Amino acid sequence: MRVLFTTIPGHGHLLPMVPLAHALVAAGHEVRVATSPSFCPTVERCGLVALPLGLDWLEGEVERLAPAVAGLAPPARSAAIHAVLSAASPLSMVQALDGPLMGWGAELVVAETAELGGPLAAERAGVPYAQLSVSVPSTPSAAGIGPSVRVDARGPTAVPYHLLRQRLQLPPAPVEAATRRFLTLDQMPASLHFGATSWLAPTRRPIRPVAYAPPGPADPVVDDALDDDRPLVLVTLGTVFHRAADVIRAVVDGLAAEDLAVLVATGGLPLDDLPPNTHAAPWVPNDRVIPRAAVVVHHGGPATALACLAAGVPALALPQAADQGVMAIRVRNVGAGRLLGPGVVTPRTVQTAVRVLLADRLYRANAARIGEDIAAMPEPAALVPVLEQLARDGEPVAGVFT
Repeated sequence: MRVLFTTIPGHGHLLPMVPLAHALVAAGHEVRVATSPSFCPTVERCGLVALPLGLDWLEGEVERLAPAVAGLAPPARSAAIHAVLSAASPLSMVQALDGPLMGWGAELVVAETAELGGPLAAERAGVPYAQLSVSVPSTPSAAGIGPSVRVDARGPTAVPYHLLRQRLQLPPAPVEAATRRFLTLDQMPASLHFGATSWLAPTRRPIRPVAYAPPGPADPVVDDALDDDRPLVLVTLGTVFHRAADVIRAVVDGLAAEDLAVLVATGGLPLDDLPPNTHAAPWVPNDRVIPRAAVVVHHGGPATALACLAAGVPALALPQAADQGVMAIRVRNVGAGRLLGPGVVTPRTVQTAVRVLLADRLYRANAARIGEDIAAMPEPAALVPVLEQLARDGEPVAGVFT
């Protein structure tokens, strides 16, 4: 079977797909990953074949397409990214795939949630497709942590989506109905859906999220932090919103006097005047570090949040934009972490929150409970026969809600 994966050029979108792609390859299937030309080296570092197609951009460097975004706050960056996702990127991907999709003989397309071009191209070509979802649906309660992280998951794509379909001569269809038509592979455990299954597609199947980091040379800074005898606190704002230097600074200063080993993922940005207990590395392998951490301070990115829960590690979420606020609320509401919204992240509030997370064992117990739910989900290899059936029959796959 020939399977084409499509992803926007961002680590938080590609890496959750990699274990499933590897499972397909291990089962003897041929896999290729279509993405931005500039992102192909990252795909190849993951041991997968990359197809450089579509708009050439990077989620972490959206300034390439929108120079005015440079230096703006995270919500402005997020809005610029959504502008790309809403029309330019999917249209470019569809146009690029029109030839290679059928010329290569793809029998199935697997797209991550934010990449709409793959499903649209598959629909035009009459090829079945699946959507891998790592996030949660937005709700009005997200407003409770401030307007800068208020999210409507449908907002970025719903307005232009019908115009995209018109331009591509496809029949009208809501984005939810179209992308969930055949199969939705959902990495969110049922305990984080809070039992609300009414929004879920009837073709939904759960799939266990597996933390993955591309292989690379060992970083002595990371090794030093892991070798430290003190409790480890990992600090990461991901690969897009790590530019929030004021937030990182507040965390570092807040933990400077604590008897902790603090490891900060900087994304390559300079971080000066580090306290003696702080280590800084451009890139941190989450799959290796998170299970060793006592607490993780992160941005609320779904992939990072799920990696913490899978490892039973409590977290302090500092959401910046996009769907991070929604995910942070879920983690807080199940008692597996704490949340500091925009405008309230100071050295003192961070220090207090981390102290509470370390002192109250209930946070770790709740994270471990969700981790057990995640461990009970079907591993990626278990979904290979489902994808084989979808490619063979070309019909929607009946799903389950547990």
